[in-house]
Amino acid sequence: MYYDCSLLPHTVTTSSRKKLQDRVDWGLRALRIGRAWKESKGSGIKVAILDTGYAKGHPDLQNAVTAHKDFTGQGIYDGDGHGTFVAGIVGARANNIGVVGIAPHCELLIAKVLNNQGWGKTSWVINGIKWAADHGADIISMSLGSNSPMRGIKPALRACSNVFVVAAAGNSGPRINTVCYPAKYGMVISVGAITKKRKVARWSSRGMAVDIVAPGAAIVSCYPPRALAQMSGTSMSCPMVAGVMALALSKHRLYGGSTPIRNRKDMLDHLVKSAIDLGKKGKDPNYGHGLINPNQLLSD
Repeated sequence: MYYDCSLLPHTVTTSSRKKLQDRVDWGLRALRIGRAWKESKGSGIKVAILDTGYAKGHPDLQNAVTAHKDFTGQGIYDGDGHGTFVAGIVGARANNIGVVGIAPHCELLIAKVLNNQGWGKTSWVINGIKWAADHGADIISMSLGSNSPMRGIKPALRACSNVFVVAAAGNSGPRINTVCYPAKYGMVISVGAITKKRKVARWSSRGMAVDIVAPGAAIVSCYPPRALAQMSGTSMSCPMVAGVMALALSKHRLYGGSTPIRNRKDMLDHLVKSAIDLGKKGKDPNYGHGLINPNQLLSD
């Protein structure tokens, strides 16, 4: 089995759609995403969300999903809520209602690899990775994990070496060396979580496998069938990074940059170089290389 290890208890709040205004979550404001949108909104980039599916009728995800596939046998609808939430963080549309995602012009590919109870088989995840690559995914976002390496995941990731892969570090902090798989693999960008005070979240997994951190506490995003919810976990910080990567990749492909983003190493180098160092100087097990910094990233 391949368990989702990245979700904490959450509260569900219904969406108020009376005001013609997109809600910009605190996490996006902390990243000063409004400035980054002047450079890029993710056009032309396909982000694959490997999770619990999505709520097809959610207003904030209309026209965002260009392909979907269920690998669980339960249908694409998200009976858990986790996948819809993650998808919203990346690509919720700017439509004057609900929330807006980090890359509101990107395309979402939804692979349901976790069932409505929030767990999945390794084979489902492997097939989801292959499907995403076959459908032209530029980025794969996985807010899921296991405490043990699972046979077949690493070869599947190697086989799609042209795809940028990001995964949640897990919620087993504050214990050290608790980063889960696949985030622990060197070919995957591993994401931890910070709070509004720019402190590592108590529950965020620790270890030198953490590459970077992003907002992950009390985040607001989409929830089935047409609502909003508030959740906390590295599940939330992972799609934050995936969305920022979509902005950077779109900008580089459209306009170029001072240095290229051709492969996974290039992407990680850009993230590291532009990150805001937190905690001890240099890379550390709590914050990795630091807080993702969209505006500096897009300027490279």
